Amino acid sequence: MWTVDEYKGKPFSLKVPYFLSSCHVLLQVCDFLHGDNTTLVWDNEQQVPFAYRKDQWVGFDDERSLRTKVL
Repeated sequence: MWTVDEYKGKPFSLKVPYFLSSCHVLLQVCDFLHGDNTTLVWDNEQQVPFAYRKDQWVGFDDERSLRTKVL
């Protein structure tokens, strides 16, 4: 996951090492979402969910956000 301080005030870009497949990233996100003290949030302006725990956060799409993007 990424820490808030890494991106505070900076343009966002995700750089995933080439050896991490999309499956590994998905597993990391799932583990993070099911971890203790993780808070899930819906961003009404962007119509997407994100989650945070202490200084770590992750943005992702779910069924609701995908539905808003394709309809």
